[in-house]
Amino acid sequence: MSAISEKVRVALYTKLNVSGVTTLATGGIFESIAPESASLPYVIFQRQAAEPVVYSFGINLQLESDLWAIRAVTDEDSNTAKEPQGLGEEILAACQTAIGTSLTLTGNTNVWCARFQDIAPYQDPLNDRTIYHRGFLLRVATE
Repeated sequence: MSAISEKVRVALYTKLNVSGVTTLATGGIFESIAPESASLPYVIFQRQAAEPVVYSFGINLQLESDLWAIRAVTDEDSNTAKEPQGLGEEILAACQTAIGTSLTLTGNTNVWCARFQDIAPYQDPLNDRTIYHRGFLLRVATE
């Protein structure tokens, strides 16, 4: 992970670890993978892919762009929830609101931060129940 991506990781955690998100995602906010002891529901975020870094004059960093996955993990299927959008979608909406359209990075400038694409929902069996994953990709570009 580049030094800038590490700054983005810290900024995303800071933005996601707020009461607007944690009130719904009571299990917590985790990077890459949740611990086995984590209680549902929770949020996982992780760097998915990087575009080639753009340099000017061969050596000066001009732009670094990454895709970050933001996922809500619940034990409630949004398709069968009493609410039209379900808990997973509510958590994702809270995440998107918390992140907004910019990140604060020390020593770099965030030039783009927006929801890029939805991640197809999927489910996993977990002991005696099923857990549901819903998410989106966030594109973050920095200079």
